[in-house]
Amino acid sequence: MTPLKSILFVTACFSLTRASLFAQATESPDTVPRGKFLVEMDALNFTVDREGGGKYTAWAVGTTFLTTGLTPNWDLQVGADVYVNQKIDSAELQERESGFGHAYLRSKFVVWRETEWDLALAVLPYVKFPTGDHGVTGNEVEGGLIVPFKASLLGGFDLNAHAQVDVVRSPSDDGYDTAWTGSAVVLRELVLNLSVYGEAFATRVSGGEGTQTSLGAGVRWAWSDDFTWDLASYRGVSDAASDWNHVLRLEWMF
Repeated sequence: MTPLKSILFVTACFSLTRASLFAQATESPDTVPRGKFLVEMDALNFTVDREGGGKYTAWAVGTTFLTTGLTPNWDLQVGADVYVNQKIDSAELQERESGFGHAYLRSKFVVWRETEWDLALAVLPYVKFPTGDHGVTGNEVEGGLIVPFKASLLGGFDLNAHAQVDVVRSPSDDGYDTAWTGSAVVLRELVLNLSVYGEAFATRVSGGEGTQTSLGAGVRWAWSDDFTWDLASYRGVSDAASDWNHVLRLEWMF
């Protein structure tokens, strides 16, 4: 098992998928209303990967984003990985790194909206800063651009999807690679403030070990109009992806 594969996947889970408003990975083009604040916190994010007799585990607590609306179509987002713990355990290597992770600065702008069919398209550039320990974050600034889209489907289903390109440090630490990501989620509201969703996403890094493809499902419970719990599990379906990723998130609008 190569540590890079799992670290890249965990990084994608932490940094490529923030402020989705519903679902754990796929971005929504909707922005936070002006004068409002949205707190999104991963109470727990746990990843495990086994390959070739080795095991990689990572868990994060308190990965948090704070978003505020600046105009009806524009918001600003800041975030941080409050605590990250990564462990590699194999016959050749045993290593553990933990501590504060990255800090993030992001901004989302809606470039097109069609209210009759509930269609929207946005752009979301972001920068990621290595504010934590070197073993957890490295020393390089990275960034990218996300383009989210949404549409209402027949039968009460909603679709969100996004395309994404990121500039990430190369495995050899002598330059930068490009990562391409596609993600989509379909959500259906049920009863008693419960919703369910299915999600799929794939990431390909130039110079990497193949496409990281995962499928998952989740359930959301709206405890109130402003507070929601979101629980999801993802299964890697390609060799380059981690085996499992589980996330428990809370969202609070005020």
